[in-house]
Amino acid sequence: MYRLRRISLIVRGAMMLISALILIFAMDGYIVLIHLLAITLALSGIGNIYYYVTMARHMVEGRMILYKGLIMLDFGIFSYAMSDIPRYYILLYLLGIHLFSGVVEILRAIEAKRYGATTWGLKLFHGIVNFVLVFVCVRFIRNLNTVTILYSGGLIYSGITQIATAMRKTKVVYIQ
Repeated sequence: MYRLRRISLIVRGAMMLISALILIFAMDGYIVLIHLLAITLALSGIGNIYYYVTMARHMVEGRMILYKGLIMLDFGIFSYAMSDIPRYYILLYLLGIHLFSGVVEILRAIEAKRYGATTWGLKLFHGIVNFVLVFVCVRFIRNLNTVTILYSGGLIYSGITQIATAMRKTKVVYIQ
């Protein structure tokens, strides 16, 4: 893993930890949660679009990065526009994102195990934690403060795993 990638993962993990603490200690954490989600999705989309314009357009299947960036930007704008509708719908939207993320992580873990990678266990555990977070949040959906705290716990877990991933040693394979 390159140094810039490690620094990026550490910064992303630190931002997740700071965001979780802001959500826990904010007076109305729900509104902060929606704005935080909208900003991160929009910035992710803009970053992918910038990557496409600068480099990925010359790559094979580079258009997929453009499409991914446009979809992420659209989800960011959509999330910001949803701040006026009832809170339960937005919470279901957030839980849907976590459910999808859990499915993707579990599928990535299965694929990594099939190829013999040693990091498949961490991916599987992360996917299971996303599933547990979704089901616990659905159980306590009537109390918005509890759901916000649970969501913050998920952010703290994701931030710690990002930092742990950055600190993990990677193997260097020399081809002779």
